[in-house]
Amino acid sequence: MASIVSIVGGHGKIALRLAALLHPTHKVFSIIRTADHKADITAANATPVIMSLEDHSASKFTEFFEATKTDVVVFSAGAGGKGGPDRTKKVDFEGAVKIFDAIEGVKDAKPRLILVSAIDSRDVNIVPEHYTPEDIEAAKKAHEGALKNYYHWKYQADKDLVKRTAFPWTILMPGGLLDDAGKGTANIGRTGLTHHTVTRDDVAATLALLLDRPGAAGLALNIIGGTTPLKESLDAAIKERANAWSMVRIIIKGGVWKNTEDEVLKAAIAKYGKNQWARISSLLVRKTPKQCKARWYEWLDPSIKKTEWSKTEDEKLLHLAKLMPTQWRTIAPIVGRTATQCLERYQKLLDEAEQKESEELGLAGPGDEAGPSADDVRRLRPGEIDPDPETKPARPDPIDMDEDEKEMLSEARARLANTQGKKAKRKARERQLEEARRLAVLQKKRELKAAGIIMRHKTKKKGMDYNADIPFEKKPAPGFYDTADEQARQTTAPVGQSLRRLENKRKPEEEDAERKKRQRRNADGKGGEAPHQTKFVAARDAQIQKLKEAESIGRRRKLVLPSAQVGETELEDIVKIGQAGENAKALVAGGSEAAGRLLSDYEGLERAKMARTPRTAPQQDNIMTEARNLRNMTIQQTPLLGDENTPMHPGLGGGTGFESATPVHNVAFTPNPLATPLHPSSDAISATPRGDPSMIGATPLRTPLRDNLSINPEDQISVVGDTPREQRMRVNSTKRALQAGFSALPKPENNFELLVPEDEGEDESDERQLSVEDAAERDAKLQRLREEQERREVARRSQAVQRGLPRPANVDLDGLLRKLKLSDAEAIAEADSAAHLIHTELAQLLEHDAIAHPIPGTLLPGGTRSSYSIPEDDTIAAAKAAVQAEIASALGYPTANEVQLQEGLATLAQQEEIIESHSWSAIRQQLLFDAKTSTWVDPEELSEEERIAGLSVLLNRSRDTMASEAQKTGKLEKKLGVVLGGYQARSRALTKKISDTFEELQRTKLEYESFSILRTNESATGPRRVSALQEEVGGLERREQALQRRYAELDSERRELESRISGLEDKVMAEAEALNEAALAEMENEA
Repeated sequence: MASIVSIVGGHGKIALRLAALLHPTHKVFSIIRTADHKADITAANATPVIMSLEDHSASKFTEFFEATKTDVVVFSAGAGGKGGPDRTKKVDFEGAVKIFDAIEGVKDAKPRLILVSAIDSRDVNIVPEHYTPEDIEAAKKAHEGALKNYYHWKYQADKDLVKRTAFPWTILMPGGLLDDAGKGTANIGRTGLTHHTVTRDDVAATLALLLDRPGAAGLALNIIGGTTPLKESLDAAIKERANAWSMVRIIIKGGVWKNTEDEVLKAAIAKYGKNQWARISSLLVRKTPKQCKARWYEWLDPSIKKTEWSKTEDEKLLHLAKLMPTQWRTIAPIVGRTATQCLERYQKLLDEAEQKESEELGLAGPGDEAGPSADDVRRLRPGEIDPDPETKPARPDPIDMDEDEKEMLSEARARLANTQGKKAKRKARERQLEEARRLAVLQKKRELKAAGIIMRHKTKKKGMDYNADIPFEKKPAPGFYDTADEQARQTTAPVGQSLRRLENKRKPEEEDAERKKRQRRNADGKGGEAPHQTKFVAARDAQIQKLKEAESIGRRRKLVLPSAQVGETELEDIVKIGQAGENAKALVAGGSEAAGRLLSDYEGLERAKMARTPRTAPQQDNIMTEARNLRNMTIQQTPLLGDENTPMHPGLGGGTGFESATPVHNVAFTPNPLATPLHPSSDAISATPRGDPSMIGATPLRTPLRDNLSINPEDQISVVGDTPREQRMRVNSTKRALQAGFSALPKPENNFELLVPEDEGEDESDERQLSVEDAAERDAKLQRLREEQERREVARRSQAVQRGLPRPANVDLDGLLRKLKLSDAEAIAEADSAAHLIHTELAQLLEHDAIAHPIPGTLLPGGTRSSYSIPEDDTIAAAKAAVQAEIASALGYPTANEVQLQEGLATLAQQEEIIESHSWSAIRQQLLFDAKTSTWVDPEELSEEERIAGLSVLLNRSRDTMASEAQKTGKLEKKLGVVLGGYQARSRALTKKISDTFEELQRTKLEYESFSILRTNESATGPRRVSALQEEVGGLERREQALQRRYAELDSERRELESRISGLEDKVMAEAEALNEAALAEMENEA
């Protein structure tokens, strides 16, 4: 129940009525604009607060909500359409938005908002489906009348509110308000506009009911007059989620993730990568880039561990939380989990520690008296919004999806499967260029390799090489067992596989094959009905099954066991010490009494061997201890208050420590009840300041230990007196007793006797199984035994069964013996003969094979047992050895081994086959075939007709054989044509190439011989032509030199003439100038 309510616009008529209703059970703050309305607010039993929506900022309202710890804010302010368009906008829209921002600015628990709006607040272009023609006409008059601006700005405020997700809100839209007395009845929810008036008393009562109904969050409810009680009508509207929104559907970014959104996100990341979150979010109309990125890194990333937390992870988490409080982004990669997982696990451990303390102190009451648990407190209430939906599992998709979701899936499918766009074509060109570059490099490597140059250049691949590396690989620690067989199976060479098969199909080829398959399916109509629009292309069922199996296997928690305190070497030493003591006692068993006293009898310890091993103390739990310490540090007060220090629980070995980022592990051990008691150290934690340090942790006056040889020193606990004087007296008494014992020893005798120990046979029945055999080794051993047993059983079978030779399906033992003449009196008389024994054994063996290993066509019923007794392996081996010796002696090689005998028998069989074939051919020439009896007989026994009939049968058989063989040959020719067609074409091409090369070789040889003859001729005539040319060149050089000299002479003569001409020209010019000057002088004189 809300206890503190702040009413914005507290001087309104509905606000005053609401304050009066809430007075007994709620503390009400009414926010008013001026101090003139204080008296009215006080009369309504509310606290007046002077703050103006027009003048104060949103931060001031935030400070007021935080200071008063407001639980619910009721916005009832409004100009009512009387203050003009500007004031209506300033109060009804801007003032409402200011309150929305102020609520979002509250740091702690944000208050809930109830907004009082107006009925039919909607977009005028969209008509609700439930409106009747009368409602539409009434709405048109209202929106075009005097309240046009009022409806517009109320709609803008409502539209801004529905986008907010930081706090829960509810919109109440009353109809025409009346000042009449309240009726206590109304129609709430999705209503029409006929009879749309309602009293202000009923609206105030509905607001009072909404204060205690958080399930109404996210609803916009109409309220008009009606006959249903207010409480029943309001509860029905909340249950049915009867939203009265008439505005354009506004998509709120965020919310719970669905399966379709997860699949679209994974497909988009596979195409666009993990950096283009804005492009990825464009495929999801309800999600922002930040939410898409958080969903991937908090839930969908395959490297995220979703298994149960182990004890080691819990210990590391608490230790890091102690070192770096609230730094979950830093702690998460060290622990190997996400930050949200670390925070949730940390809170759960603290809750368990708190619950355990409450149970120990008896604070949790039984039954209904028990308080809410931590899970109940953190559980979301109806109407509340999950702050971290990215870390939760996806919600199943509904059967009937919204139109916007269907449109989103269609657009995502089209964009992700687009292969004709500019980017897809550019990517295809890049792939082709990359493939051409790869083939060029490969060709270059092959050419260099053919030339003897080996390139060792290692190309750097983009991303991870999935052929060489394993993504998210975590190598297990080496164990005690040999895994060479498993590694050999994993690294088996792919013999007999082509390179094309190993490389698999490339991405463009897979896309082309998938597109062709889809086109073929659509053309043939095999797809049946059109696929549903919401169906998304997912992975194959086999891959999904593998992922489920891997996830189920990953849920198994590891078995964490403490390391062994006593190793194999220590156990062997203990056994040897015990055997040495027993051997020493056996040696002196018949000696003197003095020697026997030195070896006391400790056989009483045998009774302790069957004692149950106590387990480690359960109270030493470092994880729970660290959780309690962290909880105490979380709830502690500031040190400035001067309270006591935070109580800390010491853990085993000092807890996890502060030395490093990893916790200090204390090895758990099992206490040994047979160990010799040691004195605890004086600085033990459990030591009491008072008392003797030697008695720390011990029980006084306990039963004395049985120690005949005084191996264990006195612990001063088994005796009463413990004063220093009594201790000295006891020590002196012990010394004197020891000296007296030594003095009473007899003189030594130098008599020695050597006793050789007898080898005692090991009694397997008395041996104890010190360790449990490994399951893998046991299974391997049993598998080897089964294989050996099967091999022996197969070896015991006859050679006809082992080799799969033809044998009769049904064997009549008596009839077979009669045919072999072994059942009459003559056979009985010759019972000792070897032939009789061989034939009898042969007949029994045939019958046994027909029963034990039946073949198709047998007439024996199932379950028939053979009376033949299979010989033992030793008997069979002896018989084989005797047969081998007899064969060796018969062949003339008594010392030959089995291989040599087989070679000799094979040679002998070939010779006998040749002899039999020649002898049969010779005999056959003298016989004719009888068609009636199908046997070869003497020609004299057959008539002419019988001879012709026999030859006809042989001819028909030969023709049938020829036809069948011809048919088989045709099939083989076709098969060989398919198999060898390429090789034949290649052979023809190579043959043509060889012939062309040979012809070119002949032509080149002819040219070579021609040029050789030409060279011989030129070597003889060449020097003469060269000398003639040299003489001609020498004459030309001499002539050129003479001409050059003549040219030099003429050139010098030319230059001399040019100089003379230039001198004469200068003389002529001087004379001309002198004449001009003389003429000028005469002219001047005349003038």
